[in-house]
Amino acid sequence: MKSSSLFFKFIGVLLLIVSVGKFYSAINPPMSLLEAEPVFRISLRTLFIIAASTEGVVGVLCLLRAPGIATSLLILWLSCLFLSYRFALYLLGYNGPCNCMGELTERLHISSSTGDMIMRVLLLFMLLGGIATFNNFRTKTPREKQLAPANT
Repeated sequence: MKSSSLFFKFIGVLLLIVSVGKFYSAINPPMSLLEAEPVFRISLRTLFIIAASTEGVVGVLCLLRAPGIATSLLILWLSCLFLSYRFALYLLGYNGPCNCMGELTERLHISSSTGDMIMRVLLLFMLLGGIATFNNFRTKTPREKQLAPANT
């Protein structure tokens, strides 16, 4: 299995795990998820449902689609969304940890700041991996694309 295929499978599984954590948090919300979040001014619960749905769809597509430019672009698109949200929080002066994992941090018995750091590292991995795989698929010659097996 090629490294790009492993990357897409890893990202797919990761996104599905985080998606399930967010859905779980949204179904059984603590009071803090009912408050409005600062960027879109909607409840965190609503934002979690939107984010979990998006992450779940991209995660499934990463697992089911053959690696290629479209899958790389999906990962890059989602990474840019996450970065944009974090940048907007920064511009608004928010200094706390991102509750990106929902209730998973409590279930895994890790602090919210540790969870935030884990998600930052994974976001960087997603972004750099998306760029690398996109560049790899984009620079293949037509002959290499023709010779590449469809299921790699």
